[in-house]
Amino acid sequence: DTSTRAGDEYTPEFSGIYMNTFADDTIGIAIIASRQERNNGVNAANVGGYYTRTGDGGDQKLANNDNQINRPTTADSNYSLPQSMAYNIAEYRSERTNGQVVLQMAPSDSVSMTLDYIRSEHDLERSYSDLSAWFSNTAAVSQSSSWTDGPIASPVFYQETVKNNDFAMGTGEDGRTNTNESIGLNFDWQVNDELNLNFDWHDSSAETGANGPNGTSSLITMASFNKVGQTIVTGYDMPVMLLDLNSGGETDRPLYKNDMIMTGSVFSNGASLMNIEQTKFSGTWDFSDESSIDFGVQISDVDNKSVSNVVQLNNWGGSTNPGDLADIVIRSSVEGQFDQLSGNDYDGIQTEYMTASLADLIAAGEADYVANGTDFLSVVSGDGGYEAIGDCGTGYCASTKYNGEGVNSFSNLFTLEESIAAYIRYNLSTEVSEMPVNLHLGLRYEETDITSQAVAGEYDGTEWSKAGNEAYLTAKAGGGE
Repeated sequence: DTSTRAGDEYTPEFSGIYMNTFADDTIGIAIIASRQERNNGVNAANVGGYYTRTGDGGDQKLANNDNQINRPTTADSNYSLPQSMAYNIAEYRSERTNGQVVLQMAPSDSVSMTLDYIRSEHDLERSYSDLSAWFSNTAAVSQSSSWTDGPIASPVFYQETVKNNDFAMGTGEDGRTNTNESIGLNFDWQVNDELNLNFDWHDSSAETGANGPNGTSSLITMASFNKVGQTIVTGYDMPVMLLDLNSGGETDRPLYKNDMIMTGSVFSNGASLMNIEQTKFSGTWDFSDESSIDFGVQISDVDNKSVSNVVQLNNWGGSTNPGDLADIVIRSSVEGQFDQLSGNDYDGIQTEYMTASLADLIAAGEADYVANGTDFLSVVSGDGGYEAIGDCGTGYCASTKYNGEGVNSFSNLFTLEESIAAYIRYNLSTEVSEMPVNLHLGLRYEETDITSQAVAGEYDGTEWSKAGNEAYLTAKAGGGE
């Protein structure tokens, strides 16, 4: 796979099949196995949502002045203003292992038994970095734009002048493991020429969850607060990001390592487990050449459990000091990563940004809390402690506590479906006036009981982020249901 940048382009794959019979062909076995390793890269350029407003009405996100070319201005037209734009560079590493064992026995011509077991496991790891810009809309110092013809207008370009806003850069390393297992047993008995009986049972499960301490999704952001302008240009295969970092009067100011400070972080975790157990007894009684009766009973249980939580530090306005990250950040670029898309070589497109390993950012973030004497779980708003903590004891890892303890939000969902069914069917195959006639008369009874439970957090207030531009719900003490 030539899309990978960090892994091997050529990766191994093994598979094999073994089959044989024993004891005069009354016992048979089959073993099937395979293993694959893959590395691949995925690049994404995207717009993170839009504010859509009518051209004339309340809650406008765009100034109505001479700087807006072809702006919709009537109540029966609208425009969509981008909320953010981002470039994401991700690497994936996956391992897939599949296996199946089948054992069959036929001790006599009238009896056969089959036992089979299947297991598959998919382990996926992701590492990524991104650069993004969030628009301020009417909170910007100034706005200018050009729009396609309405009544539904999109920006040809949209530009903001801002005052030392953040140029955000994110880093994440996470992964999950998906496991499927199934075991089944089948017993078939031809009792006599008239009666055949069959017993079938299986138990299957599917499970997914994190394969490391960073949970199923992780993000730590850092930023340079030297951005004084931002522009998005559309009309190409990718959105074009243009940034003005010339704060402080320095012409063509580059991005400095000393600019970088840590901001917010999010560690999300989730796990799901599904079990299906099914038992069926059935048979057929051929009591004449023309007539037979099918009958059977089936019992099945299906249970699903899904849990999730979030450990989030809302330090979006910054937590460390300029220069604290200078020794761990790496000057990076997205140049050449989108060369198959038009717009990638637009004059002035933002390609340079900073990256760092997640481990280094975690260490820097934890050291900052220790240095400030705030390395504890926050008890009351404003005490400076971690807003949430994970299994590592700080706010820089995922949590496996799905009861709301120490996390920002959580959910715990469970359903159980229990079913029983019975059926009987009469079959007739005959002729009437030398014409074939088939008749089926049946009766089926089915009953299903469903139990569903859910536990989720309760909230009793809001608080502003440190950046002062977002409000967050605050969890009620003790969690909730």
